This record gives sequence, C-alpha cells and structure tokens, in this order.
Amino acid sequence: MKILIIPDSFKGSLPAIGFCEIVKKSFANEKGAIEINCIPLADGGEGTIDALEYAGAIKTEELVVEGANGHPRSAKYGVGENNEAIIEMAQASGMDGLSNPLYTSTFGTGQLIKRAMEQGCQKIIVTLGGSATNDGGAGMAQALGFQLLDKKGYEIPKGGKALINLNEIVEPTHLSFENVGFVAACDVKNPLLGAYGASHVYGPQKGASLGDVDQLEKGLHQLNETWKAFIRRDFKDVPGGGAAGGLGAGMMAFLNAQYSSGFEIINSLLKIDSAIASADVVITGEGSLDKQTQHGKLVDHVARLSVKHKKLLIVVAGKIDQSIDWENVYSVHKTYALTDYCKNYQDPLVDAAIILNQIINEEILPLIKYGKIHD
Repeated sequence: MKILIIPDSFKGSLPAIGFCEIVKKSFANEKGAIEINCIPLADGGEGTIDALEYAGAIKTEELVVEGANGHPRSAKYGVGENNEAIIEMAQASGMDGLSNPLYTSTFGTGQLIKRAMEQGCQKIIVTLGGSATNDGGAGMAQALGFQLLDKKGYEIPKGGKALINLNEIVEPTHLSFENVGFVAACDVKNPLLGAYGASHVYGPQKGASLGDVDQLEKGLHQLNETWKAFIRRDFKDVPGGGAAGGLGAGMMAFLNAQYSSGFEIINSLLKIDSAIASADVVITGEGSLDKQTQHGKLVDHVARLSVKHKKLLIVVAGKIDQSIDWENVYSVHKTYALTDYCKNYQDPLVDAAIILNQIINEEILPLIKYGKIHD
C-alpha cells in the first residue's frame, strides 16, 4: 500500500517536516507492506526552501546577506533540476527579532537574486510570503544596481519611509535582465495601495502604528508615481502587487516578473498531482481545519486533488470546525483533531508532536494495518 504524507505546517507548533518525520518513524517497522512517500508543504513563506530541499526538489546554496534590519544574515536559495532558482524572500527579508517596517528593506532578497543570476540561472522564482518589509521591492532593486534618487540626485535610504522622497529611478548598467525570466509566486491578491493594500493590511502585523501606516502608504504611492513616470505603468491596483510589503509590484515593475500562484509553483516542483495520483491513501494536515481552509489553503488544494484522483483522504489538524461536513466537502475518510486527544498535562501547541504521535500509532496505523481503511 502506498501512503502519501503531505501536510502543511501547524503554525507555531509543528513544522510540516516534523509531521512527516513522526509518521515515517511510526511506520518504520511496516517495511514491505507499506510504502511511505513524504512531501512537506509550504505556501511560499518561512520554511519553503527547507520543504523543497527535504523533498529532494532542489539543491541549496547558502550565503550571508543583509537582513531586513540591516544586519548580516545567513540565507539559502535553491536550484531545481532545470537550473531554475527558487528564492524564499523570507530567508533574507523575513522577521528577525524586533523590526520596524518604516526602515526594513528587501536588500537581502536582491542579493540572493543577484547571486542566482551570477550562477547562470535563467529563470528565477521568488516566493513572497513571510516578509518583514514594506518597501515595494525598493531594497531589492538597490541590491541589483538600480539607483533610487531624490530631487537632489542623492540615493534615498533603505526602507518604506524613505520612498516618500523618491524622484527618479536609474536602471543598472552592469547587470542585464533580458535573458532571465522572473516569477513572483504568491496566492495573495491584495493590491499595492488602498484599504486592502500592503500598508493597511499587513503593515500593522509587522509592527506599524496608525501613523506608520500612513507614512508607508505615502511611500508606496510615491514609488508607484515614479514607476508611472519612468516605465509608463501603474501598479496601484494590480492583483498581488501588495504581497510581501509590495514586493509583488516591485518585481513586476523592476524585473518585469510574471505573477503566479504559489501553489502552482510548489505543485510543479514537487509533482504533487502525480504523487497523489499514484498513492492509495493520502494523509494531510494543518493547524486549523475551518472555513478558511476552503479558500485556497494548501490542504484545500491537496484535498481537491485527492477528490480528482478518487483517493482515500485522512486529515489531522490542530483543531477542526465540526460544524462543517468535511466528508461531504472533501470526501474525507477520517479527521483527527489534536484538541480531542489532549490530556490535562498536554497543550495542543506545546505538545503537538506528542499528540500527533499518539494519533498515528493508536488510530491511523491500526486503521491501515488491519484492513479497516475501507470500512
């Protein structure tokens, strides 16, 4: 029997790779009878590179870059089988202790892009989740040699606040982007500006006060006005432009990047569709199985592909909204919630690994091993 283990992370408690390792260990003594294939999932945010590396989809390289706060930071990027680079912007420009989006920068992400270009990668995919920034990709551009000048012709400082003084963009002369295809990968559709834009929606999550949000919005507005003047394009309302503090729009403006669904990129790299098609049982999981799951979360994609290929599906989640008929929604065979297995000394966040191990060994393994899977 072929079993595919394909979980998302349980935010704040259990990474997807940890989920896979627990299941592999539980099934380790079932050699021959059961074949386990593990594909940890990631949505483009923190952990994407690690998940792809674990699954063998990429080989990674590591370098020291400038983190979002301006301090040196070690960051990895991956190279796939077709010499395409996969860059997780959170590796370079993600949260790193206390930060202030008025001053944080995507400069380190630009350094990763530059290295990939120097390595000869002709396709560079940047996943946009997990940022600590709100600079519209300005820092990325500066790392790649773009000059961002004020009215006096001086380079503006890094960070979202400084964009208010932007007046001119000068393209680099030492680096050519013509033979490189860029892809911004994310499932966020927020625009660059406005009530649903980068500053208003995500700024507060990164520590911005109401006054900071106003300054950040003005900065991104000025950046967009400068784009309109120099490249004759308006990115104000482009879907996805607000992803990762406006890096979505920045990649489209500075690098002429194409925008793509993050899941479609992950699917193509990990060959999720074919892996589900060849499995007998699919086991997936996430922190909370609820109404939001059905709006394009990773488990939603896995469940829909399982329905497509008529595969038996088991879902383990930290907590489950039991008001939803999951058997009807996704043809789920069994659901297990960590909260249902908590004892007085267990906390579903702190002890997620312990409780998952209990569910696997006491419930799922016997279900599969003793032929009860088709009851």
